[in-house]
Amino acid sequence: GFHAVSFVREYWSDVFEPFVAGIARGATLNPDVACNRHIKFDRFTAHALALGADWAATGHYARVAHSEAGGAAPLTPVD
Repeated sequence: GFHAVSFVREYWSDVFEPFVAGIARGATLNPDVACNRHIKFDRFTAHALALGADWAATGHYARVAHSEAGGAAPLTPVD
C-alpha cells in the first residue's frame, strides 16, 4: 500500500542549517549532496526497508492525490 512520511525536521537540522552556516562562512555547498547522504540514502531508505517496501518514490518525483479526509494515494506520473 501507499505510505507517506515526512523528514522535514531531519532535513532542516541535517541539510538546511549546515548549508546556511556554510554559506555564512563563504563556502560553496550543494545541499543536494547532503540531502542524498542524510535523508534519501540514510533515513528514508532505513524507513522504507523497515516497512518491507519493494519500491519507493521520493517527494521530488512522486505524484500524490490528497483527499479532504487526510488520505493520500499515488498517481500515474506525467512522463
